[in-house]
Amino acid sequence: MRLLKLIHELSLGDKYCSDDDMEILGITNISSNVKPGYIFVAIKGFKLDGHDYVQEAIKSGAVAVVTERNVTVNDGIVQINVTNTRKALSKLCSRFFCHPSKKIKVIGVTGTNGKTTTTYLIKSIIENSHSYVGLSDGIQTSKEGSSGDVKTGLIGTVEYLIGKKSLPAVETTPESVNLHYMLSKMVDLNLQYAVMEVSSQSLTQYRTYDVEFHAAVFTNLTSEHLDYHDTLAEYVEAKSRLFQRLKGNAFAILNADDEASNYLAQKTEAIPLWYGIKNRADVCCKVMEHFPDSTVVVLSYGKDEIKIKIPLLGIYNVYNVLAATACCLASGISLDAVKRGVEAFRNVPGRMESVGCGQRFKVFIDYAHTAHALDAVLQSIRKVMRNKGRLLTVFGCGGDRDREKRPEMGRVAVEYSDNVWITNDNPRSEDPEKIIMDILRGMRKDASYCVQPDRSMAIREAIMGAKPDDVVLIAGKGHETGQIVGNRVFEFSDKDVANRILMELAGNN
Repeated sequence: MRLLKLIHELSLGDKYCSDDDMEILGITNISSNVKPGYIFVAIKGFKLDGHDYVQEAIKSGAVAVVTERNVTVNDGIVQINVTNTRKALSKLCSRFFCHPSKKIKVIGVTGTNGKTTTTYLIKSIIENSHSYVGLSDGIQTSKEGSSGDVKTGLIGTVEYLIGKKSLPAVETTPESVNLHYMLSKMVDLNLQYAVMEVSSQSLTQYRTYDVEFHAAVFTNLTSEHLDYHDTLAEYVEAKSRLFQRLKGNAFAILNADDEASNYLAQKTEAIPLWYGIKNRADVCCKVMEHFPDSTVVVLSYGKDEIKIKIPLLGIYNVYNVLAATACCLASGISLDAVKRGVEAFRNVPGRMESVGCGQRFKVFIDYAHTAHALDAVLQSIRKVMRNKGRLLTVFGCGGDRDREKRPEMGRVAVEYSDNVWITNDNPRSEDPEKIIMDILRGMRKDASYCVQPDRSMAIREAIMGAKPDDVVLIAGKGHETGQIVGNRVFEFSDKDVANRILMELAGNN
């Protein structure tokens, strides 16, 4: 793509007057990724400033640089000054890849907890709907078609799904360059929907600034990421950016049982559709029965009702199903199709994932790494245990993250567990002992717990101590396959460790 055609997207007007035009072969904000013919966009980060790497980018072949301030460049190198290089990066990437979000229905899911499961649920419902959509009175209506008509891509914490290809996720919401590239690949493969997690960090960094969303879903908001956002108000404001940029014909899917939804509703021009259990909502349900591996609900929308057996545990997953349902109903998918999609759903890796080798107790791996998430998981397990057996919990807290949640997680863990193992969970640059001490501050003195910094050993002790009807919950890392200590990442998987121990236990029996 020619330079002048590309930067026209920045609306520079008289601020950019040049006859320089050339073929642009790529865009990046990482100097080490620059190749001949690239544009380098200098972004000031938290630790590094891209403006300091302009010369390195030029040496690698950059023919143009986008900056927020004047820097010295070689003759023949085009320098384009903008107010905000993060916004510029999103705009340039969207244009370079021919505005892919305008050619595919992009659904963004944001919130503190439940984003990952909700995106997979939406994908399952859409792909089991066999529907193609059209507009009717602001809400879309469906037309049944043949199986396999609707193809859906996914971008999130666990993986990036592009057609039949699965890529390991590097970031929950990729940087603009990678995001628009992946959306363009989905368009090339004739995918009709792209469902993606949208983190608060990505919103403040404008990664999705030039993505046109068909719908935005809000799951919930709890005190989290306050290491990044100084206050809860800033955190809410960050989430609102997704809804502020929705167009009037897009959909805002809001949780009627979460106060933050009222603020988001005021910030958007999109068509609202509310879901909930406690408060009045467009999409609601009655929980009929809880089972160890499923939850039966009667879901209603307007005058229509349908009974669904959700193959997931816990009330928090009922909320995830409601969020996904409301989103799909807004896209014209019927309640019958929702039932098919939900009941065909298979659990997300690392989200209440069962690990077993025929033992007479249950072992679950879960990503719960906030007090709210841990509370929800533990309460759900307690409800289906029906006073049989013990609940044994292994967990830790990540380093270089919000310290205030640590004692609260400790309090929650001992409140619902019969025994707790406090261990390491990505200590990063922090002293693991100090992290554990923060957790202990929230725990009752009479609580039953032990401190075992070695995570493998903590998992081993919990599993080896389990008896028939007990439940072992290993929380915090979920799908992750590494343990971050200092600046190094060591190979580590809760699931693999648990499997090895259970196989060893099975062999001994």
